[in-house]
Order: sequence, then C-alpha cells, then structure tokens
Amino acid sequence: MTDIPEPHRALAVLRADSEAIETMVAGLTDEQWQQETPATGWTIADQVAHLAFVFSLAATAAAEPEQFRAIAGGVQGFGEFDAAVNAALEPYRALPPAEVLAAFRAERDRSLTALAAIPADGTVPWFVNPLPPVVLASAGMLECFAHGQDIADTLGVERTHDDRVQYLTTFVAHTRDFGFAAHGETPPAEPFRFELTLPSGRVWTFGPEDAAERVTGAAVDTVLLAARRRHADDLTVTGTGGAAQRWLEVAQAYRGPAGEGRRPRTIAGPRTVVVRYEVTPETAEANQQAVEKVLAELAETEPAGLAYAVHRLADGVTFVHVAEFAGEDNPLTGIGAFAEFQQGLPDRLVGPPAAGPATTLGVYRSPAKM
Repeated sequence: MTDIPEPHRALAVLRADSEAIETMVAGLTDEQWQQETPATGWTIADQVAHLAFVFSLAATAAAEPEQFRAIAGGVQGFGEFDAAVNAALEPYRALPPAEVLAAFRAERDRSLTALAAIPADGTVPWFVNPLPPVVLASAGMLECFAHGQDIADTLGVERTHDDRVQYLTTFVAHTRDFGFAAHGETPPAEPFRFELTLPSGRVWTFGPEDAAERVTGAAVDTVLLAARRRHADDLTVTGTGGAAQRWLEVAQAYRGPAGEGRRPRTIAGPRTVVVRYEVTPETAEANQQAVEKVLAELAETEPAGLAYAVHRLADGVTFVHVAEFAGEDNPLTGIGAFAEFQQGLPDRLVGPPAAGPATTLGVYRSPAKM
C-alpha cells in the first residue's frame, strides 16, 4: 500500500477501518444491536447510524459543496452541532438493524468515491475550515476508531491494530490544542515532542527533538486517550512538563465539548498477549540472539507478575511470543534488552506482526512423580 499516493492510501485505510466495524456487527441479533454502549444513551445501532451520518456529511461536502455549506451555515456553535448530531440519529432509530448497516455501507462508499475525486492538493469544505481530503479521511478514521471501540467494549471484543495507526497519531498531534480549548484554557505556546511506539515496535515522532514538553508511550494508547475512550490512568502514556501533563487530562482530537469521557477501569485478573511474526532467513539467528538476551535479563532481574515464553517454529523464521501479566502495565517495557529487541525488529521483519490479546482457557501441567 505504500506505493499508493495520497489521498488514496488514506482512503484505503479508512475503508479497512470501516470494514472492521462491519465484521463486528454483521452477525449480531436484533437484540444485540440494541445493547447500550459506554457512550451514555447510545446503542450499538446508534453508533453505526452515527457513522453513517458522518460519512453522508463527508460525501455531501466533497460531491455537493454548496449544499454542504448551506447545512454548515445552519449550525451555529458546538451546542447546535451536538443537537444536530443527535437529531440525525432519529430517522435511523426507526430502521431495522439490517437497514442501518446497509445505510452505513452505502454512505461510506459514497463518501470514499467523492473524496477520491478531489485532487490531492484540493480541499473540501468543512465546519470550521476547508480540509484536504487526506485530513478529512483521517478524521473519518478517528470516528471509526472511537465508535468502533465503543462497539468492541460492548461486545467484549479485543481489537488489534497495526502501524496504520500513525495516521491517527499524526491527527492527534495536529489537534493538540482542541482539548485545552474545550476546557476554556489557552493552549500552551510551547511545542510538544511526541515519541510514540507503534504496534510493530517502531517509534513514531513528531515535534522538535529538544522540546521540553514531551508525550511518550504506546501509539494506540495515545489515540485511545485523545478519542476519550480510555482514562489516562489506564494507559501507558506519559507527559513530561507541566503542559504535557495537563494535556493528558484534557486531550481530545475533535472540536466541541469534551463530554464526560471514561472513568478509570478496574482490570481483573492477568492479561495474556500473543505476538506472532516472521523474519527474513538471514536475520533469524540474530533475532534468536536478541530474544535470548531478553530472557537472560529477565532471569537476572526477575520482574514480578510476568510469565513470558518465546517459541521459534520449525520453519526457522516464525517466532511466537506469549506474555502474561497483571494489570495494564507490561513489565517487559522496563527491560533494556527488550527495548533493544523492539528497536531492531522492524529491520528483520518480513511483514507486520500479528499481535493481540488472548484468553487463557486453562493450563495443564503433569504432576511431579515422587
């Protein structure tokens, strides 16, 4: 996909993100569609209907700009915009779930077609300022990320992400000031430095290297924070400097009222994460050596609350890592050899790792014989 020019690459990612939501909801019963989500007063059907509405707005803005300007001109302020968003749900609430999903697909396809017709250096009218199509596509990704997370949380689905999330980290960095404005505060004049670890282990950066105000941590966690789908206490995101620390409290990557956000979650029991990947044959031995260094440091430091196993499959190039730990903080992040392993891994990979949580159904170990 890296050979595809913008905005078409971003539009392809937006399509993939929306199709992931389809996959979650396509097999639900009518009763499941009416389950309440973490967004107060919104069901799963409402979440999908909202996305259909957002896609319809984007399609109108790109294909019929004068009609969109008339719509936008009738909305004064964020209070009226929120009211318009809620009012837009009403027609969908009369539809059966199959028709809501059909509308979601149709409006998604209409918007992607309309945005693809806009030149890369062109703009699309929007509520505050005209936006390039790649930026509007990124805003659509954030909508899918946020409302998809609400659906996933309702259904108990653990989502996985890849390095395409850097579209969203870029969007979050550029919308840094929105959270301050939503709380009636003047945004800081100092620039921020973002250093965020992507799912592959590669570090994504934005902002001056010497900036005193810094945000570091996992890229996905940072987007969860800015989408206001997780509380900062539940995430591996750190702010250095007073303004950066305040940003963790107010972060949001959209204009308008902040809303109630999410309360800290209580994580019960251990978490299990499984990562599977393939390296090139010429780097397989180096990868094993890097893993052995991690295991050696673990044996020396003995971090509490961690079980960790690494397997090299018979093909010699496929590795499977299984980590089990309590709470949100993975003890591996404090292991120096693991940081070195992650830093070198992207150069050894054949493709993106497949990573995600797993549920331990049970463990059997043969009893010792006396």
